[in-house]
Amino acid sequence: MHTTEFRRFTATRRSSSTDLIGVSNDDVKKIINHIDATADAAAKLLDVKEITIERSFASKKWPSWSSLSLARSLDDGSSMAGLPRSHAEVRSVELQRSLRFLQPFRVFTEGSSDVVDLDFSNGLLYSGSYDSTVKIWDVKEKQLRKSLKFSAPISRMKMSSSFKNTGAACLQNGDLVVFRHSLDGSDEGGADASQVFPASNNRFEGSSVLWTNSKARNGWVFVSYDNKESDRRELTAHLGDLRVFDAVRGAEIGGIKPGSTRQLDICLNESEQLLVAGAVSGPARALTPDTFSHVRVWDLRATFRRILEFGCRHRDINKVTISPDQLYITSSGTDGKSYLWDTRYGSEPLHVLEHGDSRTPLSPERDREDADTGVTFASWGTGDGSLLVTGSSDGFVKVWDPRRADPFLYDLAAFDDPVMSGAFSPDGDALIIGETTGKATVLSYAGRHGPPEDFVQDRSMLAPNASEAEESGVERAQRLLRAGQVVLVYEDGERPAVYGR
Repeated sequence: MHTTEFRRFTATRRSSSTDLIGVSNDDVKKIINHIDATADAAAKLLDVKEITIERSFASKKWPSWSSLSLARSLDDGSSMAGLPRSHAEVRSVELQRSLRFLQPFRVFTEGSSDVVDLDFSNGLLYSGSYDSTVKIWDVKEKQLRKSLKFSAPISRMKMSSSFKNTGAACLQNGDLVVFRHSLDGSDEGGADASQVFPASNNRFEGSSVLWTNSKARNGWVFVSYDNKESDRRELTAHLGDLRVFDAVRGAEIGGIKPGSTRQLDICLNESEQLLVAGAVSGPARALTPDTFSHVRVWDLRATFRRILEFGCRHRDINKVTISPDQLYITSSGTDGKSYLWDTRYGSEPLHVLEHGDSRTPLSPERDREDADTGVTFASWGTGDGSLLVTGSSDGFVKVWDPRRADPFLYDLAAFDDPVMSGAFSPDGDALIIGETTGKATVLSYAGRHGPPEDFVQDRSMLAPNASEAEESGVERAQRLLRAGQVVLVYEDGERPAVYGR
C-alpha cells in the first residue's frame, strides 16, 4: 500500500464519526504494515507513549489520532469493538490518560501560614496567604523574587492577564486592593501603586475576585462578598454583596442584583459573556426544604440579565465553575461534595461527585459543613476542558468525566494534608496545589523523571528563625490530634477547648 493510500484512509477517519464500513481487521493490519518508509510524519506517530507526555502536546495538531488508537489496539490483538470512532473521541481519551503523567516536580513551603490563592502570570507564580502577603515566585530559577505586604490577611487574590504586574487582592478587613508592583528594589515591602475600595458593609469580606479581559469590559474586577458574622442566628448574618469595579478608571461600576445574600464564589466562562455565582439562600428564598444555597448564571451582554438558577443543598459553597462548552455548572462545598448540573436538562444535579473524609480530625458532634473545608479546588483541566479536576480536605486531587454514567476516572495526586487551593498554568503543563500547612507542590509532566526537588533554596525571606527540619505548630497540633494526645471538646456551640492527655 502506498503512502497516499494510507493518508486517504487516515483522512477518512479524522473527518467524521462514521464507522469504518467494509474495512476488516486484516485490512487495517495490511494498511499499517505497508506504510511507505518515507512517510516520516506517520512513522514518528507510532510511538504513542512519547507523544502523550511531551510538553504542550495537547496544543499540537498531530494527524491521525484515530489511526494511532486503532494501530495500538490491533497490535495488542484486541478487536475494533468499543474503539473511539471519531477524532474528537480519541483526542478526549488521550487527554484523559495524559493527566496521569502529571507528577510532583517541585515543592516549596511558606512557613506555617495557609496559602489561600495561587495564580500564574507573565511567567511568575503568585501566592496569597493569611500572613498578609502576596509572594512572587520565579518558577524557573526556583526562588522567591518578592514579598508584598498588605494591611490585613489575604482572603482571595487574582492577577490581571491584560495589565502586567497588576493584581487584585481581597483582604479580611473587607478592602479590595488593586495593586501594581515591580521586581526591582527591595525584596520586601508594599506594592508600588494601589487603589483601595472598601466594602459596602464593615461585616463583609471578599470571597472571590476575578478580572475581565474582553474589549468591552477590559480592566473590570468582579468581587463577591461573604458575611464575617460568626453567629448565623443574627438577622443580618445572611447578607452579602456582588459588585463590579473599573480598575482602569479607578471607580466602582455598581452592584449586580439580586445579590444581597452571602456571595460565596464567582467565575466567568471563557468568552467572558456569562457570570456564574454561588450564594446562600435568604431566609425566605429556599426553593425546597433541603435547598440552602443557589447557583445563578448572568448574561453580561444584556446588562447582567439572570438566565439560569439552580437550587443547591450546600450550606456553604467554596467553588463554582462552568465548563468551556457551557454545558455543565458545578458547585463544590465544605461537605466534600460537588454538585454538577447539565444546563440542558432540568434543575436536578446530573452527578454528585464525592471526596472522602477530611484529613483534619473533626468533632463527631459537629456537622461536617460547619467544621471542615471540604472541596476547595475545582477546575476544568487542560486540553479540550472536558474533564473536571477537584481537590478536597481528604488530601486527594480527583479527575472526573461528567459524560460517563460513573464520572470518576482516577486520583491524580494524594497529599498528607487537606488541599487548600490550586491552579493550572496557562499552558496546562503544570498544576500547583496548596495545602493547609502552607506547603505547595507543583505537578508537572517533567515530574516523571525523578523525585520532586525543593522549590525554595533560601528560606531567609520566609522564616529567618526557623530551620528546615523544625516542625511547624500546625503540623505538631495535627500530629498530636491524630495520636490522641490532644482532644477537642465542643460545648454549647462555643469554640473548642483543648485538653492534653
